[in-house]
Amino acid sequence: MDAVETWASSHGLERITLDTGAANAGARAFYGRLGFGDEEVTLTDH
Repeated sequence: MDAVETWASSHGLERITLDTGAANAGARAFYGRLGFGDEEVTLTDH
């Protein structure tokens, strides 16, 4: 994530957005520990 943040900053970007499934608790917890937060929930029919 440090490399992503460095690249984004060097290209003038101020925001990084990640996509993961709502049920992917492990990924959501991991990214939460890095300072990311939930922004939107998308519902789909399987």
